[in-house]
Amino acid sequence: MSFTINEYNIIITSKFECHSIVVCFCFYKGMHIVLNPSPVNAKIFQMPLEKAEYLILNEIEAAAILKETGATLAENADGTALLNGLVHKFPDSKIVLTLGKEGSMYGYRTNRCAQGIFPVKTVDTTA
Repeated sequence: MSFTINEYNIIITSKFECHSIVVCFCFYKGMHIVLNPSPVNAKIFQMPLEKAEYLILNEIEAAAILKETGATLAENADGTALLNGLVHKFPDSKIVLTLGKEGSMYGYRTNRCAQGIFPVKTVDTTA
């Protein structure tokens, strides 16, 4: 199989084997890599996260990754501190940080934006 630059995109979670090899191969081929480092486990810390074009993660995952990479975080670091830490650690990646009921944040280099939630009535469709 041959690939051309920007011909394919790949979305990766840590739930499958050989993820580091896949990330490196896709990066080498110039593919757009969207990486969700979830669930946080030992595999995540072996992955070349810096090769992801997009990292999409929540507060728990962000804090775990930053602590594992040696970042100093306050006990209850807020979304802004987590986002800034991730942008600093992964300067070539676009970061989407989900914050639960607080919404989400985006950071890339010096760009930042936040989005609140839209309250909706939840319906359990499995009942």
